[in-house]
Amino acid sequence: MKIARQAKNVSELLQLAKENGFEGTEAEYGGALCFITNDCNVSFCNFNNTEADNGGAIYLEGTNFNIEYCSFNNTEATSDGYGGAISVHGSNNLITNCDFNNTEGYNGGAIYVEGQNVNIDKSSFSNSGYSFLGLDQGDGGAIYYKGDHAKIYNCDFDNCYTGNNGGGIRLNGNDWRIINCTFTN
Repeated sequence: MKIARQAKNVSELLQLAKENGFEGTEAEYGGALCFITNDCNVSFCNFNNTEADNGGAIYLEGTNFNIEYCSFNNTEATSDGYGGAISVHGSNNLITNCDFNNTEGYNGGAIYVEGQNVNIDKSSFSNSGYSFLGLDQGDGGAIYYKGDHAKIYNCDFDNCYTGNNGGGIRLNGNDWRIINCTFTN
């Protein structure tokens, strides 16, 4: 990936991403970015036509991570992968003010979470889900959350689909809060 080779550290990589965006990248984990770290922010980035086995644009293992003001367009988790745009494995993470359009992943068409205390706020999801050979499959058309203490609020879900459970959201755990969200189609 051209941007990654030019960057000397994570901060410089994210600055380059803000200026140039990510277009047409692919990998096994995180089509554009793969983080195994704590205390990091991804802000004001665009991810277009990215794919990976897990985390079509971003794969994250860690805590205290913020993803904000980003757009994800035509991102995909391939091979029955998790998280068409983002795959999160950790706790105390925030995804806010993001737009997800035409994202696809077997579990979590846009976002897959396996962890605790992950908040998703003020984000929109459009045309998120999973289909294989024309058949809708998977769980959590937009979001699949496996863990406790989920807070999903002020989000819009439009035309999100799955063949199994949770066309918009699939929750598997305890202590969830879904507040002021809109679901259409």
